[in-house]
Amino acid sequence: MRILSIYSGHNASICILEDGKVRINWELERFSRIKHDYGFSEAFLQRTLSLANVEIGDVDFVCINRGLPDDSVVRQGTLLRPADVPATTEHNVVPFVLPLSGKRFDALAINHHLGHAACAFFTSPFDEAAIFTYDGYGDAENSSIGVGRGNQIVGFERTHLADIAGWWASLTVNNYRMPRLHERDPGSHAGKIMALAAYGSADPQIARTLDRDMEAALRCAHYPDDSSYAFNDAEDLSDTRSTRSQNLARAIQQRTEAEVTAQFRRVHERDPEQRNLCYAGGLALNCIANSTALSASAFHRLHVPPCPNDSGIALGMALYAYHHHFGGAREPGHFVPYTGPDYGDTTKAFGALARRDGLRFEEANRESLLSILCRREVVCFYGARSECGPRALGSRSILCLPDRVNCRDFLNQLVKKREWYRPYAPVLLAEAAADVLEDCPQDAAYMTTSARIKRQWRQRLGGVNHVDDTTRPQVLREEQNPFLYGVLRDVERRSGIPAFLNTSFNLQEPIVETPDDAWRSFLAMPVSYLATENCIVSKL
Repeated sequence: MRILSIYSGHNASICILEDGKVRINWELERFSRIKHDYGFSEAFLQRTLSLANVEIGDVDFVCINRGLPDDSVVRQGTLLRPADVPATTEHNVVPFVLPLSGKRFDALAINHHLGHAACAFFTSPFDEAAIFTYDGYGDAENSSIGVGRGNQIVGFERTHLADIAGWWASLTVNNYRMPRLHERDPGSHAGKIMALAAYGSADPQIARTLDRDMEAALRCAHYPDDSSYAFNDAEDLSDTRSTRSQNLARAIQQRTEAEVTAQFRRVHERDPEQRNLCYAGGLALNCIANSTALSASAFHRLHVPPCPNDSGIALGMALYAYHHHFGGAREPGHFVPYTGPDYGDTTKAFGALARRDGLRFEEANRESLLSILCRREVVCFYGARSECGPRALGSRSILCLPDRVNCRDFLNQLVKKREWYRPYAPVLLAEAAADVLEDCPQDAAYMTTSARIKRQWRQRLGGVNHVDDTTRPQVLREEQNPFLYGVLRDVERRSGIPAFLNTSFNLQEPIVETPDDAWRSFLAMPVSYLATENCIVSKL
């Protein structure tokens, strides 16, 4: 059975599932090159089908969500959805017939939060788990709870909680003066302020003012962004080196940690025997809050998928249809996040580009890459299939050893061209995690939880050690990415360091997707090496 799943809201994506296995799952932004892009694009659909080697007539079933409320808006040829899709605010699942690309399909309209819940549970290693979702807004609610058992989600209920995610988005545009990326973007800079929070201190006056404004929940036309909230009448806190700016970031982070902790405890109280929790929604990208709440709750294990935000809804809807609706069998395991397109022989593609632009090219073995990394060089790495979700997990990554001198400033100022306070994260051998980290959750494979670097490792892992000694690890098992695992293991044998600094391969754009995307970004960066599993390109 082939299931086509389309999510056309913010962070739009398409997934094709074949007999329960992901054939392809990727975001519109990787295709359009517009960050956090939205809407339905026939060109994106056709490209997805082509890359998956599937004809529209080969599709057996379609899943979809309304995504956005106004289908009259067209921007750059992108409709908000392909047809009139039933609302799922009253009923979580609505069967209907969907006209699509000249054909008609049996389809399910699936609730936004049920899509999140299914993504969380059906990608988890658990046969049974509590499920919790929490985001800004979707199908008239911002959270849900349920239980996953085998191939079913039961007891699913949508709820409405404090609009924490909305406040993160609002503060970024109204107080920190970070611009929206486009008209449907709710302020996608929350991760930046989460990083800034580590520089702040608890300020009771700021906390009281924030609580007052959140209680009032005011929206005012004179705010820089008049569709959202603001702290202290839109006080300008764009100077992120100021104590007040940093302390507000700390206040919203503390408020978030307290709220998520309270909700984890509430979810556990519904089923006190439950040891496992699956969590998704945009707020689940706050890795510090995730780990803080887990440690303060009675849950033993937490699974947050690599795409907990809206980019995971298409995947979740497809998995829900296959497992829950059609009864497809499920074998719980560690989800492999490399679900993007397969572009074939990238060695040939990069060889042609290197010859065209006069750069040195060699079909290389692992030894060449090891030597470059152990010289403390920075490498743009392009793997076979891209990872899903907003964080690079070793397939579209910039890598270096974390003890490189001034690597964080070099990457922030010259390579990535981003804010001074932004941290970097490690990809770390699973066998070394207990030695290197403390307070690290058991399931930390996708940079969705945090841990603290042990004192004896802080200098050697300086490039991935945040100001508060925390980091956002990708704990790597061999079966998830055999090539990257093998390189990291061999580098550890030479250098004694079991981790790479791993950041997304992009330059003020969505993470690179195609070989051409990677080539353009590589040429624009002061980085000397571009590598794949089988070749190395050098500017030297």
